[in-house]
Amino acid sequence: MKRRKFLEASAVVGAGHAAHEEVHRAHPDWIEQDRDGNVVRHWVMPDMFLTCRFGPYNFEHMPLVVEEVLTRYDVDAVFANRWVEYGSFRVCYCVYCRQLFRERYALDLPREPYSDEPSWKLYMRFYQERIAELWRLWDATCKKTRPGTTFVGKMSVPAGPGVGIADVAGLLKGAQEG
Repeated sequence: MKRRKFLEASAVVGAGHAAHEEVHRAHPDWIEQDRDGNVVRHWVMPDMFLTCRFGPYNFEHMPLVVEEVLTRYDVDAVFANRWVEYGSFRVCYCVYCRQLFRERYALDLPREPYSDEPSWKLYMRFYQERIAELWRLWDATCKKTRPGTTFVGKMSVPAGPGVGIADVAGLLKGAQEG
């Protein structure tokens, strides 16, 4: 692609929005689970599965994808979305989310979203923290793979009930400095 000084190119990567059956079979630990331990199917494409946004799919596999994209293509940034739920908020109950939440807060995940359980407000904080950790990881992967590139995460709506962009921005502070 011939570039002009004012033209920048970005790559769009999927943040685990949906996974095929083959992915589920090969990596069942990548798939989001409901409270009863059942895998969560995509709401529009029911033959596909949702990956846990906070487990190894995004924290281990996707940095490799980002590296590959930046190695193969001349882009200035990597963009991804799927950080918030549209219409309703869900809690992922996969083994990674359960374990990490317990390690951080010494509580079980909330049984229901929007509940009066003490763990609900902490879960919202956990959710924000994990988004920030993931964005920092992907941004660091961009900068390590191709200096001068950056990661851009779409956050056009709040990161959860009662959580605004300013809250997430506070968690991301330092991402550009690191």
